[in-house]
Amino acid sequence: MSGKAGASKQLLLLLWKNLLLQTRSWILSLLIILLPIVFAALMVWLRTIVDNKVYESPTAYDSFAVLPWASMFTLGGSYSTVTANRTFTVYYYPSNSLTDGIMSNAGAYVDTVSFEGLADTTERDAAFVDLEDEIWAESSKLGMIEFEALSADGSMIDWPTDGSFPSEVKFSIRLSYTRRYDGYGIEELSNATVDDNPRFNNWQTGEEFPRESFGPRQYGSRFAPIPPGYYEEGFLTLQLGVNLGILKQLGQEVDLDATEIVMNRMPYPPWTDNVFNTFVATLLPFAFVISMISLVLLVVKQLVLEKERRLKESMKMMGLRPWVHNVAWLIHFGVIFFVVSIIMTLVLSIKIVAQGAIFPNSSVIGILLVFLFYSFQAIACCFFLSTLFSNANTAAVMTGVIWFFTYFPWLFLDPGNPNGFYDQINVGIVSLLSFIPNLGFCFAVLMITSLENRSEFSHLPLWPSLLLEV
Repeated sequence: MSGKAGASKQLLLLLWKNLLLQTRSWILSLLIILLPIVFAALMVWLRTIVDNKVYESPTAYDSFAVLPWASMFTLGGSYSTVTANRTFTVYYYPSNSLTDGIMSNAGAYVDTVSFEGLADTTERDAAFVDLEDEIWAESSKLGMIEFEALSADGSMIDWPTDGSFPSEVKFSIRLSYTRRYDGYGIEELSNATVDDNPRFNNWQTGEEFPRESFGPRQYGSRFAPIPPGYYEEGFLTLQLGVNLGILKQLGQEVDLDATEIVMNRMPYPPWTDNVFNTFVATLLPFAFVISMISLVLLVVKQLVLEKERRLKESMKMMGLRPWVHNVAWLIHFGVIFFVVSIIMTLVLSIKIVAQGAIFPNSSVIGILLVFLFYSFQAIACCFFLSTLFSNANTAAVMTGVIWFFTYFPWLFLDPGNPNGFYDQINVGIVSLLSFIPNLGFCFAVLMITSLENRSEFSHLPLWPSLLLEV
């Protein structure tokens, strides 16, 4: 018998042996199939109590004027009480003939704001300390504007002493770390509120991308979403005022009576207001991790049991090729995972209840691929874990612990957790974490639920959708 034929026959015999072992444990085999079905049925039942609202046309927003500053007082509520009838102070540094002229010009555009120049770094540092000690919602001090003079190659230079313009002027607007306007009901933000959730009530400029909202953030607002609230906090007004001040200093004054300067929020594509997806992003990964635990334990225990009883060594002594043994188990468990993946894909994609499927706008093939990739990751992880133990019972216990431990970090990454860190990690870290089966599956479900609302995971090829940032 040729080597190739011998290997084929060995593979068939091992597949038959593995199948016999599986059928003898028919209760466990039934549990492996039923657990995913039970959790999937639970999600279908939850789907019946939530309705969708479909926005078939792109969402467009009305423009708004950034100037004058007085427009900020029309927001109403306690915010107007905080800001009305008050003169605000904005520091700027450094104070010289050129910056003094720029800020004097800016004051003509920005109402109810006085600009105070700081001559040296000592005054600047003292002003920063002063700003940090203020209660932001009650303070009349908005922040600081810092100017830099740059050469043609972008390097920092000293300010010209004759009042002429350098090749480039750069300015930074530094407002308070916390915000006056919370965006969830117009109210003051006290120090107590900030202490309760400092990450939630700040500008969140350190985050890689906005916290996932499954649709346009603050759908009914024509202003930029909050956080961070660049319009509500006065950032845009200060930015435009300084820009106009620079133009006027250059002799190119803008006549606001003849020129209307407005901003417009970017439109949002057609989307589905599906509150249920918020639960799916958290519930589906957890449910699937729980439902797969019996299968994962079976894989590791079977592999370690053969090693513990020296069955693999005995078969190798009879001429078994080592790679054939591993391939046989890979095919065996791969078929089981494939069946489970098919069941989960059908449950998630087919309309079972009147409210529709769980993922009605997503590609069936795309969802199946996600489950298959997860399955191969899980099998590879099980093969790796089987090499760490020599006792089957110990391996089963430790595998269960490790399996749940690999899901545990998602509790701190889940965008649904206000204190989570998902929006603070970059794509490189996400890619590395995705090599862990359970975390990779969580990221994949989050991506599907986000694209589901915009119907961007419903067509082939899938690669453009997979490359989108969510």
